Amino acid sequence: MNNYKNRRNFRNRGNSRFNNKKNRSDPRRDGIDGTPLIIENEKYVTLAYADNNINRNNAGSKYMYYRFRANSVYDPDPLLGSGAISGFSEYTNFYRRYLVTDIKVTWIVTNLESFPISLVMIPSTIDLATTVTDANDVLDNMENQWSVFRKVSAAGGMDRAVIRKRYNLPAFHGLKKEYYDSMQYSGLGLANPPVMYFINFMAASTTNFVNGIDSTLQIQYKVRWYERQNNLDRTFFRKLLLEEDDDTTETETSISSVPNQTYSLAMGASSNFVVPRNTPLHYEGRLISRSLSHKELTKKT
Repeated sequence: MNNYKNRRNFRNRGNSRFNNKKNRSDPRRDGIDGTPLIIENEKYVTLAYADNNINRNNAGSKYMYYRFRANSVYDPDPLLGSGAISGFSEYTNFYRRYLVTDIKVTWIVTNLESFPISLVMIPSTIDLATTVTDANDVLDNMENQWSVFRKVSAAGGMDRAVIRKRYNLPAFHGLKKEYYDSMQYSGLGLANPPVMYFINFMAASTTNFVNGIDSTLQIQYKVRWYERQNNLDRTFFRKLLLEEDDDTTETETSISSVPNQTYSLAMGASSNFVVPRNTPLHYEGRLISRSLSHKELTKKT
């Protein structure tokens, strides 16, 4: 009987609430009562960009070329100027910096010409717009180990090609630690990174283009958001003093019974923020207990 109980306890030990990882408290994310923080210190998301140019052509030439930024989700298309990806501006409300770590490209091409063409896709550390000037330059890029190329038949034959490729930008850069640590490859707010990488798309033929190609292109950016901002967290309360703007009498009252209060940032900051009544606040990475007095919350340290 005792042996049976021991086996049962050993079997169920891993299923207990204490040993279950999902139930373990993480001080970086959870408050005292298990309430999650507003947002994590850093967050990885995937943002997708789609090219809105269905027909690509360079009529009268034996080549065509266009490119997009590989490490910028603020302005992927250099020709647009500020064509941020959907969802980009929302994340900038919570984080100051972004870093693109991976891109996944899906390029679907249909040849509209009466002759075969060659397709080439390749990433680059510089803008190739001024270096690709003829069909030979397009074909030369096939010699690069990072390139992907296809041969497509004339219209009416095997005239369709699907190219899918994932590029890890730290590996492409060569020094992964430098790519992650240096500010040169990350964007600050509504801006491109100081050092730009590109993903290039080319086509070449032995005859001048007339109708061009039908192109469907999507680029998925895996983005690391970090340097959290606009949160009432440990950094905020440690480095800044809270000053009460009105003359409300300080009483030993819980937060839930305190009316809306407006506080200004010390150290010369000019912006104000409002803490509504019944709003949970965070300090030291944890939810402030509602029994904490208004006097303790607003006193200077």
